[in-house]
Amino acid sequence: MPTLIPKIVGFALLFTTCGNALGQVLFFDNFEQFGNGTDLTSTNYTPASGPSSASVATSVQNGSPTIKATNFLGSTWALFDNSVVTNKDSYEGLLSWIQTNQPLQITWKMWIQATNSGPGMYLLSLPVQDANPSVTYNPPVVFMDTGSIVALTNGTSVQIPIGNWGSLAGTVMTNTLILDYPNGNFSYSLNGQLLATLPLGPYFTNVVGAIYFTGFERPAGSLGDRFAIDDVKVELATSAQAQINGCDDFSDNFKYPTRWGPVFTQGCCGLLTETNGRLEFTKSSGGSSALASQPWILNFGSYAQN
Repeated sequence: MPTLIPKIVGFALLFTTCGNALGQVLFFDNFEQFGNGTDLTSTNYTPASGPSSASVATSVQNGSPTIKATNFLGSTWALFDNSVVTNKDSYEGLLSWIQTNQPLQITWKMWIQATNSGPGMYLLSLPVQDANPSVTYNPPVVFMDTGSIVALTNGTSVQIPIGNWGSLAGTVMTNTLILDYPNGNFSYSLNGQLLATLPLGPYFTNVVGAIYFTGFERPAGSLGDRFAIDDVKVELATSAQAQINGCDDFSDNFKYPTRWGPVFTQGCCGLLTETNGRLEFTKSSGGSSALASQPWILNFGSYAQN
């Protein structure tokens, strides 16, 4: 009877993708579930793109602004039309569950039609502990109609200029806000450029169940504007779930000695080979069984690591 020679090809269960791997997604809305022109002005829905226990509530506090799903710039956006003054409207993104003293990362794409000389603004807000119990949220970051970007660290009275979006009017702006509640600070980046790292005072409660976007063209002298958001995401940014361990997508047919330790083998003729965008285990001769393992080198990082 001939001897059977086993051969196993294409075994690749180890690190196969690269990227910034943060913690669990608590909220994600890309608006793709809505047809062009769908009215989202005063409604409630569950974003199909995110966790099923997350939800959205939109509302109008003043005037007659509208929020509509709008196809432009290659995808579906929520377009805030606050051009007819005076007005105020809000988008509330309710997280899948309330977070207490957890580091969070908020990312979103944003479009603002144009700058103007009025006092209107677009706000990204968080839950607060205000002396007035009817005030439940306020912004750490504000986009003024003039083009200025200001930050607020512990209330609403002191506005700190941190940048300017004016030259980006009418374009897609990518935004990242990292909220380090355990250490009492936050950072904001625009189009990949860090603009500020500032204290996050106790006015901003560390019990977070929602985030808010608000079009605010209500102050006297406001001239109105149009704003849009897309791909709104909130994630845990815990150290255990950040990109501490790095990654390898096996795309270069090369073993990185700074990432992988020496291969351990047991039995005869087992071999690990990086090829064709994957890590393959082969055994083409010898006994009936063999083992080959390639350990990942232990390393460390932080929740804010890129």
